[in-house]
Amino acid sequence: MSEQHRKNIEFAIKNKNVFELRKLSRKGFIDNELRKEAWPILLGCSDDDNKENNDDEYLINNNHDYYEQIKKDTVRSMHHFDVTKNYSINRRQREQETLERILNGIFGKNLDLHYTQGFHDMCSVFYIVCGERLGLKLSENLAKRHMRDLVRDNMNVYQFILKLLFPLLSLCDIE
Repeated sequence: MSEQHRKNIEFAIKNKNVFELRKLSRKGFIDNELRKEAWPILLGCSDDDNKENNDDEYLINNNHDYYEQIKKDTVRSMHHFDVTKNYSINRRQREQETLERILNGIFGKNLDLHYTQGFHDMCSVFYIVCGERLGLKLSENLAKRHMRDLVRDNMNVYQFILKLLFPLLSLCDIE
């Protein structure tokens, strides 16, 4: 990536310019250090979210409906990314346990959210790049804001969107 692209990202981060960061994201954020700064802005994490130390509320909470599914999904995780392919068995198990703790923390604290398979894959990217604490905050904000329709308790939103899909496509493509 060009040095100018890096400077543009750094400037947008400094100014917390969500619109500009969205545009710049199309070419990537170059490295993990910039991702750690850009992602919280894009996902609406405040500076207080990143500094506060309320980790107690995220202790493993097995008292939710998705504990068993999360366990199944995390056992299958940490195999698919380039960085995880060389993990030893012990390291992979530790990383899977941490990812499981993140997911159980989110869904144990937010009982109105409903876990869907595949959510763990997105959370694992945040965890691998940003670590447990920031990864948890990014994942929770992703669920509550950007993916809220995917973690609802029913499929009504999807059914509505699917009913609109073909009429919208026909407006764009006359064939």
